[in-house]
Amino acid sequence: MSFVALKEANIIAIHGMALISAAGEQGISARKIEKITKCSINHLFKVLEILEKFGYLKSKKGPHGGYALNKPANEITLIELVETISGKIDEQIECFVDNRKILNKIVLNNLCHELTEYFISYLKTTKLSDLTPQAKRILDNYNKKEG
Repeated sequence: MSFVALKEANIIAIHGMALISAAGEQGISARKIEKITKCSINHLFKVLEILEKFGYLKSKKGPHGGYALNKPANEITLIELVETISGKIDEQIECFVDNRKILNKIVLNNLCHELTEYFISYLKTTKLSDLTPQAKRILDNYNKKEG
């Protein structure tokens, strides 16, 4: 069965960018993102490096370093982040069950296609700024616990 699916790197990119957006101009360290998201630090660094290379992030080295957005959160869509990490999404994905197209028409009635269309539409219309309030609450709660 084929659906548009997010890879771990996509999840890291979206969650990391939401936390970076929530942190504001002061930025946030990769270590803090790692602790909040519980992702691999090595994988996180690879994702952040790609996002920085493509102009979404700026980084500051040193003990008070971290990552900050390089462009406004309301100008970044989720599909941009996904495609930056994984390449262009094929919007013509078809769903097959046991490689028999007829089962898709009988059993699933184009459900896979409709779900894929909905998901791609969501990625295209959702901006990073839409995720920022929830990420801010998560970041604030984390900071209180670490406080």
